[in-house]
Amino acid sequence: MHSRLRSLSCVGGWALCLAGGCDDQAGPEYYGESLLTVTGSVEIANSQARGELSPALAFTKGPMIVFVDVPVRGNFPSSFRIEMHDAPPESVLHHPTLQEEGEPLAAISYIAAVTRDHPEKLYAGNSESTTAYGCKDEGRADKLCLVRTQETCPEPNIDKIPCYVEKRYCPTDDPEAEECIVETSGDPDLKAVDILSKFAGVSQNYYVIYLAEAAAEGSTTAAWLNSKTSVPAGYGLYEVLPITGDEAEKCFFEDSPTWKLATRYYNEAHGTNYKSVQCEVAWNAPHCTMPSEDLEGRTGPMGEVNRLLEKARIELGCPVGFNHYKRVEDPENTPISLLIDPALPSQTISPPTHP
Repeated sequence: MHSRLRSLSCVGGWALCLAGGCDDQAGPEYYGESLLTVTGSVEIANSQARGELSPALAFTKGPMIVFVDVPVRGNFPSSFRIEMHDAPPESVLHHPTLQEEGEPLAAISYIAAVTRDHPEKLYAGNSESTTAYGCKDEGRADKLCLVRTQETCPEPNIDKIPCYVEKRYCPTDDPEAEECIVETSGDPDLKAVDILSKFAGVSQNYYVIYLAEAAAEGSTTAAWLNSKTSVPAGYGLYEVLPITGDEAEKCFFEDSPTWKLATRYYNEAHGTNYKSVQCEVAWNAPHCTMPSEDLEGRTGPMGEVNRLLEKARIELGCPVGFNHYKRVEDPENTPISLLIDPALPSQTISPPTHP
């Protein structure tokens, strides 16, 4: 993906689609019963997109963003009504918290503004590398030699997605373009494209979150969604509110009460006497001497410490991730104002807690 997408983020703004005043922008087709209906209007900041824009849900999992088109009524983006009729793709379902046992799978999505010829998916934070070989003989039957390799890889590559590779073969190291051929492997959606011409951005102050099963009262998933009761399965619209500076100091800083409580939990579980489980202090602890290869810190000794930190945050009344979520109880009749910007919001699930 184009390097400009590494810092993508969005803000939100929507207005009411007046009853009886909305025409079908996408046609009068009946799509079935709506699983979630949202009304509002959009303010689009700094759009470089070319062509008519329409809404889509942008589901995220690791570096992957999957776009799903949704029916729209009204005149997007000035005033609209969008409906979700299908569950999200299974490929985007994941555990949004570090606790997994007994917790439902979820899918997090933003409301995006895209052109009709938008890509099905893209990857954030890709790295690109090019290697020149002069004219490397690989024993090909056509006598062409390898001149250059271009490789595009997602970072972090949590799901170990194969990189997209283009190999350029030519008769000499200084050929005419028409003399060469290009052989590819991997997912071409990883390759950098002018995505901003097809993608005006995503929402940041409202997310659409899907639960594959209900989140029980007292569960970590319910705490993540800032709910003191159970949360039903299916789609929900959530307003996103940032944490305050005082909350950051209490809940996330290295000398915060959450670190002290997580250290106590760790010492009780292992019969140790660490002053802190931070690796600057507990440098010889298993999670420091045997770092996990898991980039999300879910497995091994590091995963245990991260889960204890998450548990401590919940016990102390801290947000599980970098945001507070406030469920919109009647999104069909509660118009929202959404600002869309061509930048991906900051992390929406539990923040990295590597000691």
